[in-house]
Amino acid sequence: AKAVASVVDTARVVAATLTGVPSRTLAHQAFDLAVVDEAAQALEAAAWGALLRARRAVLVGDHRQLPPTIACRAAAAGGLETTLFERAHALLGGGGAGEAEPTPPAVAMLTCQYRMHKSICGWASGEQYGGKLVPDASVAAHTLADLLNERGDAAGAERMASEEAFGPLLFIDTVGCDCDEAAGGSGGGADASIKNEREGAAAWAHAVRLVGAGLAPADIGLISPYAAQVALLRDLRAGAAAAEPARGWEGLEVSTVDGFQGREKEAVIISAVRSNPAHTVGFLADDRRMNVAVTRGRRHVALVGDSETLGGGDPFLKRLVAWFEEWGAYDSADGVLQG
Repeated sequence: AKAVASVVDTARVVAATLTGVPSRTLAHQAFDLAVVDEAAQALEAAAWGALLRARRAVLVGDHRQLPPTIACRAAAAGGLETTLFERAHALLGGGGAGEAEPTPPAVAMLTCQYRMHKSICGWASGEQYGGKLVPDASVAAHTLADLLNERGDAAGAERMASEEAFGPLLFIDTVGCDCDEAAGGSGGGADASIKNEREGAAAWAHAVRLVGAGLAPADIGLISPYAAQVALLRDLRAGAAAAEPARGWEGLEVSTVDGFQGREKEAVIISAVRSNPAHTVGFLADDRRMNVAVTRGRRHVALVGDSETLGGGDPFLKRLVAWFEEWGAYDSADGVLQG
């Protein structure tokens, strides 16, 4: 115990999880500064456990992405889902999404990002960050064709550059393609147990198209907000892996949007799932979830969905579809499935 205390006492920086701060090792330690990373996903009670140990504090995070996962709906409705980061941001005058007022000294925004092509970044910047988020010159115009050129695949690069479907943005429309949503299994409540088999097949067909043009499966992320759809897509991946064991299909990551937060891939395919006459979109209307989904892609984002359901069910999603149609390429699910 003395040896551990000596190490901690002489360290200039101590790294710990929020749940590790109250441990016996750190029980009597005080710090000059507490920095809480990913604070926008931390429960307020957990954040205070670290902040009360220091004279000064810095909260780092993005409250325009997903909040903490709260299993108890009553607790979330009671305010547990609202983080200390979000409250402090509002209290200190940080403003909300779409507001471009000057940032006060107590709130600093990192405005240069190093992941996304400018077409991908432009949507997120306008919808979520008041137009302030800009891409660094090193990523602003990078494409899948550039990536294959860097890897020495001249033929693949030429194909990527010549076909619009491999550009930074692609909308694959399922309208009129018999891509109806259906009840799935369990997995997070009624809204989460929805799947769309034909849309899933179209999303997977586009992944196959990307690999056929030269992209590695490990460069691709296939994501959906719905757990039942993710299960369906994983079955498609398993079938491909069994048919072509040497192709590396296992490296293609399939996940929920929530599970993919903090991740990135060169190409991301989003299966939106919802397609119904009532234009019901469920939790797709959560702008933070779609912000996470779209901003996972570095060089290419393909959105697969029903333009009538998405465009008719929510103004935010209508603007998202309009952005893809204006700044990207357009394809139909039938066209993708027919190859």
